[in-house]
Amino acid sequence: MFDRTKAKVIRIGDRCIGGDYPIAIQSMCNTKTEDVKATVAQILALEAAGCEIIRVAVPTMEAAEAITEIKKQIHIPLVADIHFDYRLAMASVENGADKIRINPGNIGSPERIQAVVDCCREKNIPIRIFGICFRASCKPCADHRRAGVIRVLFERLCAVINRSDHGNRKCCGGIGCVFIQW
Repeated sequence: MFDRTKAKVIRIGDRCIGGDYPIAIQSMCNTKTEDVKATVAQILALEAAGCEIIRVAVPTMEAAEAITEIKKQIHIPLVADIHFDYRLAMASVENGADKIRINPGNIGSPERIQAVVDCCREKNIPIRIFGICFRASCKPCADHRRAGVIRVLFERLCAVINRSDHGNRKCCGGIGCVFIQW
């Protein structure tokens, strides 16, 4: 066996990760999320194979709106993978996503990040912040300049959250990502 670093417990839908909970089997759909029938079929097949958390890409507002129907037909928590448009994160939450996965570097201004944070806090939805790396020696951030930019983005995100959460959050993380839940 191996020693596992104990992280704080984060609830994603009806599943918990971190703490003493077993490692959850997660996968990502390779369907167009807007195609509800194909996406549901793939998720149900993954569920049958033991998948416990599913992630879907949300590149369009149509994909964000499809989450409502997808959630009605599946039995595991759904994570919305967001790139570039903060409004897709908020629409995904409103349509039933159990967790949001964002990169603050491509979401935009502190005001946009704040809007996502506020929306998730209101619904008690965890946020996985990816693209975070603090060491220039790790592969995703071998370029020192990129590591510095990512550190600044993460610090900016933390500043936005700290201004308004009054300490009511749980954070856990490692190389590559940080989870935030209220």
